[in-house]
Amino acid sequence: MPGSEISTIPLLCNQCGASLKVAENTNFAHCSYCNSQLKVHRSGGAVFSEVVAEIKERQDETDNRVRILELENQILRLDQRWDQMQEQFMIHPKNGRPYLPDEKSAAGGILMIPFALIFGIVAISMAGEIGFLFLLIAVAAAVASTISSNNKRKEYQAAKFYHERRKADLRTQIQRLRSPIDGR
Repeated sequence: MPGSEISTIPLLCNQCGASLKVAENTNFAHCSYCNSQLKVHRSGGAVFSEVVAEIKERQDETDNRVRILELENQILRLDQRWDQMQEQFMIHPKNGRPYLPDEKSAAGGILMIPFALIFGIVAISMAGEIGFLFLLIAVAAAVASTISSNNKRKEYQAAKFYHERRKADLRTQIQRLRSPIDGR
C-alpha cells in the first residue's frame, strides 16, 4: 500500500560487522553477507545483535551444567540411601561391633558345624538318647546360621553391586556432559 512504509533501523551484524537495515519491531534478522541468524536486542535507545548459534551454544552449556548438578545430587541421594540400606544387612553379634556380611562371616557358620558335632558326640556319650537330641539341635542351629549368614551375604552383595553400578552409570553420564564443556 502506498504511504505505509515500514520503519527500519540500522543494525550491525554481530558476526561479520556488516551494516543491515531491519524493521523496527523485528526480533530476529538474517545477515545476507555472512548468512548468520541474529537475535535483535534493544536496551534503552541502543539496538544490537547477537548470533543465534552463540545463544544456543550458551543455553546448551547451561543446560549441561544444570543436568550435571542434577546427576551429582542423584549420586548424593543414592549414597545416602545406601548408607541407610546397609543398616539392614548389618550383623549384630551379642559381644562385639556390628559388621557387614562377607565371606568370613559365612565361613563362621560352616565352622560351627564341626563344633556342633563334637558337642553332640560328647552329649551322646554323657546322656545317651537325650544327647542325640542335643546333637540334632546343635547341628540344625549351625546349619540354619550358615544358611542365614550366606543368604544375608548374597543379598548384601547384590544390593552393593546394584548401588555401585547405578553410581558408575551416573558418573558416566556426568563425564559425557562434561566433555563438551571441558573441551572448549
